[in-house]
Amino acid sequence: PEDRFKPEDPNCIFGSMHVHVGHFDDNIATGPTTLFYSNGNVFEGQYFQGKCHGFGKLVTHHGMIYSGEWSAGMMHGKGASRWRDDRRYVGQWVHGQVCGLG
Repeated sequence: PEDRFKPEDPNCIFGSMHVHVGHFDDNIATGPTTLFYSNGNVFEGQYFQGKCHGFGKLVTHHGMIYSGEWSAGMMHGKGASRWRDDRRYVGQWVHGQVCGLG
């Protein structure tokens, strides 16, 4: 996806590990964001003070999809995940980990 964006685009930051497309205040990502990681992961959702915060969706390179709440860069709150082998979890997440039976 990197070839779709130009380094001079003010809404795009090229890092050594990712391409970040969204709004920036004082060079800190905030608001609606799409983040393309070099390993193939893609995050689409809200950013606040440079971290995933609010509602967002993460699709990982190994087939896991998480859609739900984020806090301070971690899956936290209500969310749903589906893995490549069709396992699913819908329920609470705390600091990036499932919490309970779902």
